[in-house]
Amino acid sequence: MSEKQHVCPTRVSLRCTFTACLEKPHGATHHAKRCWGTGCRIAVRSYIGMLLPAAPQGSPLGRDFGEFVAAAHVNVLGLVPSIAKAWRSSDCMAGLDWGSLKCFSSTGEASSPADYHWLASRVKGYRPVIEYCGGTELGGGFLAGCMLQPQAPSAFSTPTLGASLVLLSEDGSQHHHTRSAAAAAVVG
Repeated sequence: MSEKQHVCPTRVSLRCTFTACLEKPHGATHHAKRCWGTGCRIAVRSYIGMLLPAAPQGSPLGRDFGEFVAAAHVNVLGLVPSIAKAWRSSDCMAGLDWGSLKCFSSTGEASSPADYHWLASRVKGYRPVIEYCGGTELGGGFLAGCMLQPQAPSAFSTPTLGASLVLLSEDGSQHHHTRSAAAAAVVG
């Protein structure tokens, strides 16, 4: 086994816990293939006791899926942006009580701010959509949203735990990203 195979499950679990701020096991569902990074994160976090997976059958595009989310009291609902777009256009989730949701989780495709604002407003009190950028090939992401920071639809608020970013200017000069610089940008 390579070093990546040993470290990857732990790193992925910690990153997910950090970005969603899950301090105890929560019920989660994410309609993703098991081979995608998200399916692997759910499997690993379930195995080490940080997650209680909810596994619905069938397509996530219809009202049956939304009723499952409500009945199972899912806390973290993961999806790809095309699912939110389909729900918005069909209005199939109207009137469902998703009050147990703490947040939504998203990865896999570029998202639309309008669709994700609509999605976040489906729950009374508004629930953020935590975006995650990176993937299976990297053994996890490098940018994400975080429940401890203000969130904007279709945006990332922080590098993932352990990531070190270098930003390139148009002239090619390098600028190392630091947490204090990010905090100053948010405040200023």
